[in-house]
Amino acid sequence: MVQLWQNYSKNLRCNMKRRRCKIQKCECVVRYKTGEYAGLCNKHYLRKYKYGDTNVNKNPRDLTPFQRFIKHIKANKETRCWEWTRALDKGGYGIFNVNRKPVSAHRWSYEYFKGKIPKGLYVLHKCDNPKCIRPSHLFLGTNQDNTKDRHIKGRSASGEAVGTSLLTKSEVLMIRRIYKKGDCTQKSLANTFNVSRACIQAVVTRRNWQNV
Repeated sequence: MVQLWQNYSKNLRCNMKRRRCKIQKCECVVRYKTGEYAGLCNKHYLRKYKYGDTNVNKNPRDLTPFQRFIKHIKANKETRCWEWTRALDKGGYGIFNVNRKPVSAHRWSYEYFKGKIPKGLYVLHKCDNPKCIRPSHLFLGTNQDNTKDRHIKGRSASGEAVGTSLLTKSEVLMIRRIYKKGDCTQKSLANTFNVSRACIQAVVTRRNWQNV
């Protein structure tokens, strides 16, 4: 009877040992018996899955901003861009939270890899990909450079595409033709087209509708 109990206890200990996590000093029950995560408990499986190492125990709050930043990058083999995979703003630019404050991902990337951005300058894209945060694809420019870059790349709304536009392309051409002949004053044109005199002046002097 004693021998039987000893054999039973031995087998029980062996079975329990086989069911324990293979990581040293871990007493948790094994979750995966086959595959890449064989012999791991749930805790060590998550570490291996998230960080590639069972010895890493990282809470997202304990990660540095850079460690969190690089987790949200996906390389585009065709364009060679580093595309942001998290939240985007209305313009398609990445949003990165630093100290609970949202910042532009491409601006954060530029400052981390290249240095501080001087006051009044913008971070522009060579690749014309708003999601890209690759430092070599970014460069500094003024507001004028930014506007010019948008026009060149066709990303600026113009003419009737502008939501606040009061006139159409055909009306603009008509106003300029009439005013050039000297048949009407700016005030009378404003009354005719139901807009302000300042609007007519901007049209005839080509301050607005420069692409027409």
